[in-house]
Amino acid sequence: AAEKGWRSDNFVLLMHDPAWWQATRTTLIFAIGAVSIETVLGLGMALVLQRFSLRLRGILLAFVLLPWAVPAVVAARLWNWMLNDQYGIINAVLLRMDLIPHGIAWTARSSGMIAMMMAVDVWQATPFMALLSLAGLQSLSPEIVEAAKVDGAGAWQRFRYMTLPLLRPILVIAALFRLLDALRMFDLSSVLYG
Repeated sequence: AAEKGWRSDNFVLLMHDPAWWQATRTTLIFAIGAVSIETVLGLGMALVLQRFSLRLRGILLAFVLLPWAVPAVVAARLWNWMLNDQYGIINAVLLRMDLIPHGIAWTARSSGMIAMMMAVDVWQATPFMALLSLAGLQSLSPEIVEAAKVDGAGAWQRFRYMTLPLLRPILVIAALFRLLDALRMFDLSSVLYG
């Protein structure tokens, strides 16, 4: 009984700890923001990939999936190097284009921390969402879309009223999987920001 009381005391302490609530808030902002962007971009990529022939689509999909194949720690380290203010390629390109006056220490500022982590996560996980969206698009009956086209529906109307509602269950499941994965973002934040 004493051990059970000790465990409940830990939960009480946790619920009154402002640092825990701040960490929870930051994690939720990161996860919901990143997954939302990944879902929209993934669906866009899938719509573009669907227009290509099956052979070309397979080749393009292999290249698109490369960031997803990279382990999270390796991706975070790679982006940490690219974002470095002294020798990072991001600063080099922005300096060459005269968009910034000097190198920016992207990972040294806490103000953009969530945005930087979201950018890395979006780069890495959008291919997963594109793959699942493409699979969903391939499962749709072409007759339904053709019937809407014959009835005079434009491309936007077909997408909004036919394709998107039919894809919604697949997108929800894909986003849920990604959300659960994004909530485990410790490796990304640890490598980028220590």
